[in-house]
This record gives sequence, C-alpha cells and structure tokens, in this order.
Amino acid sequence: MIERGNTECGNRYPEAGRNAPFGVQQEIAAFREQSAEQRASMPLLYWLLGSGTPDFKQSACDSAYRDRPNGQQTCVNCRFLFQEVKTKRLVCSQIAPYVSQKGWCRLWQP
Repeated sequence: MIERGNTECGNRYPEAGRNAPFGVQQEIAAFREQSAEQRASMPLLYWLLGSGTPDFKQSACDSAYRDRPNGQQTCVNCRFLFQEVKTKRLVCSQIAPYVSQKGWCRLWQP
C-alpha cells in the first residue's frame, strides 16, 4: 500500500497526458516535479484545472446557464462540477468561468 505523500504517488498514473496536447504534457511534468507533500495536497486534475478556464469551455450564455435549478437538476449534482482546492470556488468542466451549486445549464448530466 502506498501511503499518502510517498514519492511514488507522483507517478501513480504514468500514462496521464501521453496523448494530450504539448501544453498539458508540460503541466503534468511540472506537477511531477513538485515535492511529494505538494502532490499529495493537490490531485493532478486540480493542478491542471487551476484557477483558469480553458478556451474550449462554453460561455454561460451558450450553455443556457442560470443561477437557479431546473427541478432536481443543479450544478451540485452534475458530473461536470469540481471545486478548486485553494479557493473552494465551484468550477464546471464544460462552461466558464465559475458556477453556483444551485445553478443549472443545458449540459447537466447526473
């Protein structure tokens, strides 16, 4: 069993980024250069998401985003919702820039 913080944890996913664009490959390499303690405190996904919003995301307007739910459908129960580790802001992997836990858009998926 690998303990949290062990130096082996940085290479837990050796295939990560193999077919990714060059910029993503560079970010993964930079993540792996961090100390074991730093890597243990921030998963690779959060390292890649960071505080920025990739250009490929839709705008709130294009996704019909709104700050209120659609029945039981809300951002908080959508598969695309993530929380930034440092800022605790809610980030959607599909739309930019940030969302509300009570929000909803047409891209919602359980």
